[in-house]
Amino acid sequence: MTRTFPPGVPELGAYVVSQGGAYLHNVVRGLDNVCQVCSLPVSGGELCWQCRSHRDAGLLLADQVASITYAPFGPGTWNTQAHNVVRGYKGERPGPGVVEMMENLLRLGLRAHSVCAVKLVNARSRAWAVVPSTSLRRGIKLPELVRSLARSINEEVVVTSADESAGRQLNPDRWSIPEWSEGVPDHVLVIDDSWATGAHAQSLAALLKRSGVAKVSILTVARLLSPAWSENAAFEREHLRGSTFDWRLCPWTGGNCPD
Repeated sequence: MTRTFPPGVPELGAYVVSQGGAYLHNVVRGLDNVCQVCSLPVSGGELCWQCRSHRDAGLLLADQVASITYAPFGPGTWNTQAHNVVRGYKGERPGPGVVEMMENLLRLGLRAHSVCAVKLVNARSRAWAVVPSTSLRRGIKLPELVRSLARSINEEVVVTSADESAGRQLNPDRWSIPEWSEGVPDHVLVIDDSWATGAHAQSLAALLKRSGVAKVSILTVARLLSPAWSENAAFEREHLRGSTFDWRLCPWTGGNCPD
């Protein structure tokens, strides 16, 4: 790792590891047994069935997807703390440790690796958008959290819900964005707290593409894993147990940051 990170990032990364290194796990990229889009373990093929269904819908989707950590959940899983952090911050009374970890993971992903997404798609502008939290959740809202961490509010593409009945189906019309008043950005970084099916984030990516945005990247804090799927349970045993979270690993490449 030869890249020089912005001031304060190495200290932040070391702190995140000291607080959550026992349960945070880097998302795996580039292996034959993980989805090439969302990094879900697969038994065969380049895409999981969810990402394949998104592709088959015929919409223009995100150019790249990355997550900072895996978050196993559900009965029988061997480690749920990452999932507790990602879901717990939206609870009615999230604990201070949960909020702090969520903030730090977002800060780390944005300050250390958002520039990697821009480099990989050879973009210029650094506009960003947040997938809105659902109205049923009462805790800290993701857009508010990201705005508190953003260097420039002026770069935000404000997203609102247009159809809350859409569920987890891929549907660009579930979201609404304003008309471009100062030209269409060539790249938008879409930020979400977690990836389960990816329908919410990919719906926003499709809407942005439809509105003229050339490149869209999606960054989520966590890729959720359910041990109910045998591939996930085996993947956890083989790749995650005993692994040490390395904040320097690029979530977009799974290795070194792009030059």
